[in-house]
Amino acid sequence: MRGDLGLLWNLAVIKLEDVQPATKGHNIIVKVVERKIVLDKRRTNGEGLRIAECLVGDETATALFTARNGTRAPECSRANFV
Repeated sequence: MRGDLGLLWNLAVIKLEDVQPATKGHNIIVKVVERKIVLDKRRTNGEGLRIAECLVGDETATALFTARNGTRAPECSRANFV
């Protein structure tokens, strides 16, 4: 486990203003300003499906982040940092 923590410390974190459209793989620390659940239902196989649109930002910019089940939908609540 200690080796895993070392990987987290070496991540390069950038500011939101430095993100370009259609890019991926960035590490950004942002605060959730607003959240709206746009879809919350069960699939036919019983699995839940939740999609939330979150307005997030840091001191440089704001952006609309779409959170799905596996991409921080539960943590995407107002005033949290993601």
